Amino acid sequence: MEKIIETLFVNAKSLKHYPLEDMHPVPEMKPFGFFPGGYGMYNESVQIDKIKYMLLGQDFDTLEHFNKLSNDGENKEVVKTWIYLIGNNTKKGLLQNCDINPNECFFTNAIMGLRVSGKNSGASPAWKHPEFIDECKNFFVNNQLSLFKNLEIIFVMGKEVAHFIANTSSPNEFPQWHTINRIADLYDENYFRCIDYNGRKIKFIFMTHPSLANSNLSKRWGRDGKGYKKEIEYIRKALN
Repeated sequence: MEKIIETLFVNAKSLKHYPLEDMHPVPEMKPFGFFPGGYGMYNESVQIDKIKYMLLGQDFDTLEHFNKLSNDGENKEVVKTWIYLIGNNTKKGLLQNCDINPNECFFTNAIMGLRVSGKNSGASPAWKHPEFIDECKNFFVNNQLSLFKNLEIIFVMGKEVAHFIANTSSPNEFPQWHTINRIADLYDENYFRCIDYNGRKIKFIFMTHPSLANSNLSKRWGRDGKGYKKEIEYIRKALN
């Protein structure tokens, strides 16, 4: 499995149109973390054909933050995204609450590279460079999707990733996702789509990005304090 992901990383690093003023190729993969900053696997020994779920973020992080990571990569006991997804010693993560085995997941990003400066949330500066975004779309379809033959579900984490998916597919497959500006617009039947994607039946499920969950769950589901519970209920419904 490691060799396969390492080849994927070499292909990502070799993209021709990195806008170096805004996005820097990831210099090396760490053992743990979302691809391409890490191997993208919760357990590196899992075989490719066991991967059923993909959790798709926008981009990895800033170059500054990446350079501060330890040799092991992201600390799943500290990083908000990992605590939200897989939990810790005091609470369950979203995946467990939805009966999803993290060993059956590939954790990755739509846009390759690291942000050269600025914050690590919000719209990536890569969006200012259409040629690079197109290259990332091709990489997503021809490298990431094609690698996992038994992939059934893709979790689309955040509205920027929804834009990416909508503009990678046929215009009619994600009509609401092309122009979405607020996650509050994705509260009903628009939050998931099951489509023939490049010849394969894959279900795309929109979810609140874990790193901003505290603020965005209330924006999406209302300010009654039940946003997390409602998110789980809708994800479980979409999985069925």
